[in-house]
Amino acid sequence: MRKRGILGVVGCMILSGLLSAAHAEQPAAQAEFSNAYNNVMNTLEQLQPSQHAAVALETDKDAYNIGEPVEIRFKSENACYLTLMEISANGDLVFLLPNKDNPEAKIEAGKVYSTRDDFKIEARAAASPGTEAINLFCTAKPFAFFKADFQKEPIYAIRSQDKKRLRTLLTRLNKLEKQAWAGNSALVMIHSPAPVLDEGPVAAPP
Repeated sequence: MRKRGILGVVGCMILSGLLSAAHAEQPAAQAEFSNAYNNVMNTLEQLQPSQHAAVALETDKDAYNIGEPVEIRFKSENACYLTLMEISANGDLVFLLPNKDNPEAKIEAGKVYSTRDDFKIEARAAASPGTEAINLFCTAKPFAFFKADFQKEPIYAIRSQDKKRLRTLLTRLNKLEKQAWAGNSALVMIHSPAPVLDEGPVAAPP
């Protein structure tokens, strides 16, 4: 359990520091990402919540092995529409919410929600080791960060080199500044599992 827990301190964090840290720790040099990608990261780092509501966010652990199940919990002091975004260590962006099964992604005030228990999302740690950023956006009114056909794509994702989707996301992020919204973020470490050593057959006792 992360020390900055939902049931402990409920606070609203500016997203900048965490997103900046995740971006800086990508395994590839920033120069290898496109201008479209860097523009999205820079915009995320500069976003300023309008303090629509205090929002809390936590993960069940601080670090995971590749492929390990991940549970994300969150709570807002006001009812809101949420968007849950992951930025993986390789730079890809995955929007866990809204999705095909939860296209509205609306939550009630004061209730603790779980991606696993309430939204039936079987999230797992990304296939690339490194730092992963989890970002939660809560808006007072419905706000689309993307336009997706959930029948074809149940979970919307943006590959780090998909310039078209990145530019569309940048446009939406610029419009977010005019909305009443709040947010929170968390960083988790993704590790490669330790190799299993084959010690050979065990000798029988004499």
